[in-house]
Formats: sequence, structure tokens, C-alpha cells
Amino acid sequence: MLRVSMMIRSIGLPLMFALLIFLPFYTDACSCVFSHPQEHFCSADFVALVSIKGLVGANRNNQGSDFDLYNVYKIKLHRLYKTSTPNAFAKGYLFTPSSLNSCSPNLVKNTAYLITGRMVNNNPYVSFCNFIQENSTLTHRQRKGFRRTYGLNCGCKVRDTRSYAYHLFNHTSETLESGHRSPVNSGFCQWDTKWEIENDCQGMHSACVRVKPKVLNGNYRRRNGLLVSENYGHINDVIPQPPTDTPPSGPGYLCRWAMNPDYMQCVQRKKDRDAVHIERESVP
Repeated sequence: MLRVSMMIRSIGLPLMFALLIFLPFYTDACSCVFSHPQEHFCSADFVALVSIKGLVGANRNNQGSDFDLYNVYKIKLHRLYKTSTPNAFAKGYLFTPSSLNSCSPNLVKNTAYLITGRMVNNNPYVSFCNFIQENSTLTHRQRKGFRRTYGLNCGCKVRDTRSYAYHLFNHTSETLESGHRSPVNSGFCQWDTKWEIENDCQGMHSACVRVKPKVLNGNYRRRNGLLVSENYGHINDVIPQPPTDTPPSGPGYLCRWAMNPDYMQCVQRKKDRDAVHIERESVP
């Protein structure tokens, strides 16, 4: 995750995507979906804070191919946020694709990482496609998300409905207007800031959280036993009302981006930056 961000900042997004297009011709390309930290948490077998003590060695799996090698790291487990296997880190090892594979992450000795991964043959396994970020670079809201917020809201999905091409050629200053209203959707939040990198306010400072109808600022009315939003702009979904004695669950979730000072300050910085950009472009 950090490596992708650094590469993009150094060479630019258009060149980065050009490299990704031609990469398969020269190497065993690593194909990944760029996901929100919340989606990484919810889909992972484990989420942990670990320190890399060193590379123990490389082992070969049963297939025998060079690209089927995997690296074994000795690690120190600091905290386990989520696991499907209680003793996943009992031996103190972490497995990754080998350095010959483009999906191999670059893990630095004596560095603490927040990682998500899956269990392979009862061993904790991470690749470039998982969330791997130096602990020191996590934002306050991301730390809080991995500790608690993400896990409590896995029923709310982060949806990317806009491609990079759309962002590149159609991006305007109103991209985050919905962020100020924090529109309510049925079971998802739209990740509008996905391609912002430095100003990914929703990725760095917010989480897609569930809300109960009674705590919303909007007005709702009933239609055939369903709850209908009347004043959330272009969002006018008909949403089944959840049982009053249980929290929302499943498709009936009402979801929106969590509002907090860090998120709002990021949104304002982005608006100010976009305003300056538009002003510069308008000068003859």
C-alpha cells in the first residue's frame, strides 16, 4: 500500500498506469484490486500489527516452479485485531511470495507493519495485494478503524463506482460535495476520493458506517411499509426498515461515511486546492 502510494507520487498516475499495462510482457504481473482499508479488514483471514525481525529463507511449494517459491520472515506479533485461526502466529513466522514474484512485498527489517492476509496451509500469508503499511504512517482514523470501527461495520460495503479514467477526465471541484452531506445509501458508501492519493479523505480519515433511521438528519416517510428518504439529493433509495430491537444488518443497512474533524478538514483542504486549480486554469 505504501509502496504503491510512493511510486504514484514519484512518477505520476498516468505513467504508473502505462507501466501496469506493459508489465505483463516482462514479468509475472501482480494483478490486484485497489481496496479501501475497511474492505481489506473485512475480507481478511487475519489483521495484525507485526515487526519484521528478518528474512529466514525461501521455501518451495509442491509445484516446483521458481514462481512458486515463498519467503519466510521471522516476526514479532504486537497485536492481533482479527483472526480465523487463533494460533496463526504461534510459530512467529510470516509467509510471502518469493522475491521472484511481482506480488512479493518489500518488508524491511526492524519495521512495524499493519498487515491483512489469508491463511494458506495453516500459515499466515500476505502479498502485495493485501493491506501492508508501515504502522508509523497510519492516520489516527485508520488506527481506530482497524481497532474497532471497520470490524463493526463490515455489513456496509465501500463501492467504487468511478474508474480512474472517469476521475482523470471528468474530475471537478464538486467531487466531494456529497462528502459534506454524507449521503445515506442502502448498504454501501461510494468511494469518491479513491484516486486522490494525497487527499484520499475517505480512505485515510473515514469509515463506511451503519446508521439507524432515527439518528439521521433527513426526513423519512413510509411507503407500503418501507422507509423512504425525502431530502438526500440524488440519493432517494427505498430502504427496508430494520427491526426496532436489533441493529441494522444485511442489505437493509443504512450506510454513510463517518463524519469527524479529520475527515472534514481533509475535505476542506481538497476544496481549497481544487478552487486554486480552477482559478489558475481560468486565467488566460
